[in-house]
Amino acid sequence: MHRKWIIKALVGLGLLGIFANVQTTKVQANAKTVSTTPAALRGTWYYSNRHGWYTRVKVTKTVISQMNQRSGLAASLKSNRVKVIKPNKYGYWRFKIKGYRPIYLKSGHHNGQPAIKGRFAGRAFSTGKPVYAYHYLPNQLPKDAWQNIPTKFHGSWTVPKNKEKEYSHIVFQFGKYSCEAKEQIHPGVYFGFVFLGQAPDTKDSQKSSLRCYTRTYHNKKYWVFGLRSKTYVQYDDVSDYAVIYTTNDHRPALWFDGLDTYLYKF
Repeated sequence: MHRKWIIKALVGLGLLGIFANVQTTKVQANAKTVSTTPAALRGTWYYSNRHGWYTRVKVTKTVISQMNQRSGLAASLKSNRVKVIKPNKYGYWRFKIKGYRPIYLKSGHHNGQPAIKGRFAGRAFSTGKPVYAYHYLPNQLPKDAWQNIPTKFHGSWTVPKNKEKEYSHIVFQFGKYSCEAKEQIHPGVYFGFVFLGQAPDTKDSQKSSLRCYTRTYHNKKYWVFGLRSKTYVQYDDVSDYAVIYTTNDHRPALWFDGLDTYLYKF
């Protein structure tokens, strides 16, 4: 099978420099930082333009992540590269990540729904320009577009520890309606992407933009995951990747085409 099936979208994220901030603004001396995220921002929030483009913002007590189907950034507040700065006069909390543009978020309501508003939402990734859009809770996503991922894939998978130096630190997470990949770039800082089954296809709103299907190649059965549309996939125009579900060392394992190592559940 062609090596293009490898997760090029993930490997290329470090080269895209989407978040690179050449002229990072210095924090004012009187700016106050905190060690945990504000409770009002915590949760999993989504932006969707109903045409196949979406962004997911996930905030826990110590982690902030913002992903879409092409790229994203996740950072742990426990990393010395990350600072959380209290709201400016406009009410935005600033997540300052060394070497990258900061993420701005504030909580509120919009159209009668709890919402957070933030920078890098929506099409900011494709244009490179700041876009401030509202993100809502999951009930704002179209339920008729959901596509189930086989149960055997559910959970988190990673490269064995003795292989981490060779492959960096790669993590895949599969849920019932989503698959996500992250690669560690710096301690506590990850690039990645997420495919959501709830997002409708750009050409057929009754179909999920996320697809998963089987394909046999050289007598091997691959599961293929990816998007129906390549509209928003930038790196090498690749929107699919192929995986063999198998066992190794007497435990479940995933083998990605083009990646010469097994990934195991943790």
